[in-house]
Amino acid sequence: MKTVSNRIALHCLTHWQKQGRDPEQLLLAAGIAQAELQLPQGRIDAQRHFRLLAQIAPHADMAHSWSPPSLTGLFTDFLPLASLCCNAASWRQALHFFLSFRPLIGECDRIVLQEEDGWARLSYHSESEHPDVIALCSLANLCHLYALLQFYHPGQGLLVLPTPVRPKLWRELAAWLGG
Repeated sequence: MKTVSNRIALHCLTHWQKQGRDPEQLLLAAGIAQAELQLPQGRIDAQRHFRLLAQIAPHADMAHSWSPPSLTGLFTDFLPLASLCCNAASWRQALHFFLSFRPLIGECDRIVLQEEDGWARLSYHSESEHPDVIALCSLANLCHLYALLQFYHPGQGLLVLPTPVRPKLWRELAAWLGG
């Protein structure tokens, strides 16, 4: 069974609550007990994780609540991964460490790195079938990787996101690009 760190659910719950929404209803609908969020190194199965995100994703309004990605938000709950990535010999090594040990955060999606002729291509794959969940999670992962790049090469690279970034927009872009 694939799992995700309970810290992700806890962060989602905190964000939900800041928007004035009832956190108990969110947890109940996802099938997650409040006590599960308090367990050190706790894990939540992928099915309940995706149910939680499916409720949150349609309400994500990145135009009003988006801020530049930072390593602090990512690594606060994953200090061994932070230590490994922030003490690597290079950005490339940090990226390989991050991708190798990312299952500490969650196992129900993955990022694949393909390197060829000096270029690197990253692709995101989710086990969710919910388009809003895939859009939200891929954006979050992209932001984490961008923050790691900025740690090694401040001011280099450019994170270009559609404004406002919303899962609906991502679906429309995907349909347009695919068609």
